[in-house]
Amino acid sequence: MAEQGMRSISDKVFNHVARDNPIVVEEDHEIQSILSYCVQQKDLHIVNYLVIDENGQEQEQEDFPIEDYKTKKIIGLSFGKKGEELKRFRFKFCRNHNFEALNYHGMPEYDTVQINYASPASYDFFVKGYTNDTTGETKPGYWKQVIDNDIDLGFTGLRFDIAYKIPTPWLSELIQYAHDRQPEIMTIAETLAGVDDIGAKELIPKLAEAKILVDGVERPAIDHAMLSTYWAGPLDGWLIDESRLMAGISRYGGAGSPDNHDTQGTVAQNIAKMLEHYAPEDKERAIADICVRDYALAALVGNAHYAQMGYEVCADQAGVFEEDTNPKQWRMLLAEREASDHPLNISERLWEINKFKASLNADNAIFQLESTAPLSEGSNLVKMVISLTDQETKQHMGTLDLFINNKPECGPVELPNENTAFILTNRGGPKNSD
Repeated sequence: MAEQGMRSISDKVFNHVARDNPIVVEEDHEIQSILSYCVQQKDLHIVNYLVIDENGQEQEQEDFPIEDYKTKKIIGLSFGKKGEELKRFRFKFCRNHNFEALNYHGMPEYDTVQINYASPASYDFFVKGYTNDTTGETKPGYWKQVIDNDIDLGFTGLRFDIAYKIPTPWLSELIQYAHDRQPEIMTIAETLAGVDDIGAKELIPKLAEAKILVDGVERPAIDHAMLSTYWAGPLDGWLIDESRLMAGISRYGGAGSPDNHDTQGTVAQNIAKMLEHYAPEDKERAIADICVRDYALAALVGNAHYAQMGYEVCADQAGVFEEDTNPKQWRMLLAEREASDHPLNISERLWEINKFKASLNADNAIFQLESTAPLSEGSNLVKMVISLTDQETKQHMGTLDLFINNKPECGPVELPNENTAFILTNRGGPKNSD
């Protein structure tokens, strides 16, 4: 793969784990052991909440009323004999006042458990490193061990799930560790800036604080940040702001995708539902054209782009979980649409987009969407202007004018002659197109 210029990327979910993960189960047992012992010895022992307030100060308190959830976070418990200094047990995972482990949205009884970023115990265990209580052996942080394993297996890239939820000092330390072990490692951050996730708008800009040192020079720890192109139409102005934001928090700026792995259906699947009243041949043409349009948008508004397996044949999916998939049906779908003349096989059209992007000689460029507007009043043709900047020198490399059909389902649109001539004149790459 490496010889062909391909990377194998490992997905790092450094924000939650499965509820039945042995680390969670062990912490559950330790908490229950402490509580059971103190209840049995209630005349001699007490249990307090160990919390962090909004100023980052650690404190103990006997109760944890509902209103405290707004300004404080439970990070552990303290216990011991009355009148003596209490012992402190700090959690690795988020827990409520009943000491139940919580998921991403702060709910118990769910299949995942959220890392407690406020707790020093989490940082020590997952990032800094710890001493094995049984053997006395000092080990790197658990996530550093995971990164070591990935590099040993030959992975050359790391994707960080919900990266903006990971404290930037932790992210910097982990990526620095990975880079020191493998200088060619590439990083990509899931940012989801286009969705109103909990705290996303406030936290995503802070990713700019994640830095590493390379040959004594500080640079962004994140190479690529994921653009929310799968939620964007050609006329959505918010993509301009997001494109600028991604360029501010990562080395190469945004990476686009025409589809999203976290949704229950693919682009093709959703379009098929919307066009259910179209004649079959018109419906397939429209699905293919919209998928190609979305791929072109994703590919050309960012330095990097990616797509789900099966996008090249406008595939459906039953859901985002393994139990929703059917390998036999998947193989049948691929076999049915593998013929290059199948209307839903868009692989050649996607390949042409990839070849065009490669012809720009812009691997080192930051792509910045500057404007988007209809070519003329009432036209379905949209002109998107994209500037290219050298990520090292910060020098302007050129401008790319991207013409996109905003409504492929309504049929093709012709480029005006003057725009066709402009495109033919400027195929030499961005350095010649200014």
